[in-house]
Amino acid sequence: RRALDPERRGRYADQVAEAKEARSWYKFDLANQLFHRLINASENYPGGRQRLFAIARALKARYRNKGGVAFGSAACEELDWWHAQLRAPHQAGMPLASRRFFKQASATESMEMYGDSSREKGGAFSGFGSWTVRSKFFVFIVGQWTAEEVEDFTINVTEMMTQDMGLFTFVQYFKEIRYTVEYTDNEASEGATQAMVSSAPVYQALLQRRQRFYEKTGVQSMSERITSKANTWADGLSRGEEHGVVQEALMQGRTPIKLEPVGRETAWLADALALQRLDAAEAKQRRAQMSAARQKEVSGAHPVEEG
Repeated sequence: RRALDPERRGRYADQVAEAKEARSWYKFDLANQLFHRLINASENYPGGRQRLFAIARALKARYRNKGGVAFGSAACEELDWWHAQLRAPHQAGMPLASRRFFKQASATESMEMYGDSSREKGGAFSGFGSWTVRSKFFVFIVGQWTAEEVEDFTINVTEMMTQDMGLFTFVQYFKEIRYTVEYTDNEASEGATQAMVSSAPVYQALLQRRQRFYEKTGVQSMSERITSKANTWADGLSRGEEHGVVQEALMQGRTPIKLEPVGRETAWLADALALQRLDAAEAKQRRAQMSAARQKEVSGAHPVEEG
């Protein structure tokens, strides 16, 4: 397994402790150095990348604090985690190699699942659905997004929430599961859950929750892309066609089992949603400023002649 050498672990831990002590104002150059050190360290610690999101945001906000970095409660929690990991006498490390697939889908500990989400404005049905097959059983979850959720969250986010609900629900129900393959027709959701990193605050919050789930259960999962055309049952569930999907499963000799989705709540994402809106507003303002500057340059280069 790949591991961080003891000398660097000691240096990194000392600087983390220094940053924790400074907390309200830490010189930007030092904070930036620490951040890149922890990025390097995260290659050796499972869950490390997911404990850098708040620290990265603190660096991004330095202009609000006169060149220094202020670490809020979320960033301090990440620093606490890093300090504990770097000071721990035993380091689990990361595998030196990986396998494309975990085990055969028919193995008792393995499961394949399919999910999809729809997001339609104007009163049309918007929902989610996820399903799997175990022996003769067709096991599924299904639900509808509220009007507020349709307004607040993009299709990419609702697709990822659907993946999470399917994973959390089926693993809780089938307690023997340790390896899963999640099929989705959304490229953004597949990429985020596979890489487990994102620059978007809502995605970051969802990825942190998923990482905690992995650590608590010991489950390993991978995401795979499937075409929308091939994702028929999940698509039907997400569009309010539960009855038709269940009838098809019955015709195949499957016994339907409908489960209550785990992780359905979205109120806890309010802070991340507010941060994402702030980011979008600031990006819009920067684009407007850049556009105005370009217009000024063009006007200066080609002055209008009078007379």
